[in-house]
Amino acid sequence: MLEKQMFFVDIKTGEITKEPTAENTFTIMANEDEVQDLRELFEENYKADLKGYARTHKPAQEYHTFSENENAEYDSTMETIYAMIYRFGDAEARQHIREMGILKEQDYDNENFQ
Repeated sequence: MLEKQMFFVDIKTGEITKEPTAENTFTIMANEDEVQDLRELFEENYKADLKGYARTHKPAQEYHTFSENENAEYDSTMETIYAMIYRFGDAEARQHIREMGILKEQDYDNENFQ
């Protein structure tokens, strides 16, 4: 089993580092495999965000005509990112995420939450 280490997660940039890089970073305790999973989620989220950006620039379709399902991939990966941060986060990270009310479930301590 890989040893857990302290990492800092910046939601805005998607960076996961061993040193805090911004005031608004979340602190997590995770092993390298878990951090890699989180990095992959940020990459998925970035791709979903690009799709949304491209959709909004289609001249033949106005933005307000897109269905909510068209943003579901982005929303889903963001929720999973926050769930992982909640699961591996320190007390301050967990409290902040609870206060945000972003997670639909609260059983993210369960290792099988994904």
